[in-house]
Amino acid sequence: MNCAPKYEGSCETSVKTSDDVVYADDFSPEILVETAAVADDHHLRVTFSDGAAVIFDMEPFLRFPLFAPLRDPSIFASVSVSGGVPTWCDGSIDIAPETLRAQGIPQE
Repeated sequence: MNCAPKYEGSCETSVKTSDDVVYADDFSPEILVETAAVADDHHLRVTFSDGAAVIFDMEPFLRFPLFAPLRDPSIFASVSVSGGVPTWCDGSIDIAPETLRAQGIPQE
C-alpha cells in the first residue's frame, strides 16, 4: 500500500524536535489497545485491554507531517493494532495508547 499518494512525503516522514529526535511518553504496559476502528471521518473507536472504550478525534494531529498521510480516508481506514498500539502504513505511523486514553471521549 502506498501510504502517501497525494503527499510530498511518505509514511517515513517524521516530526522532529530541535535535536532531531522524536520523543514520546514512557510506554505503560497497563494501557494497551485491543481494537481500533474508524468511527467516522477522522475519529477512531478504541477499546483498551481493561475494557474501557473511547472515541478519539485524530483531526488535530493531521496538521503534523507524520500524520499527513492519514488525511486520505482509505489510508486512515487501514488502521490496525500491533503490540497494543494503533498503527498505519505497516507500522510507520502510530499513536500512543496513553494519548488515546487521556484525550479520548469515554464510551460505554
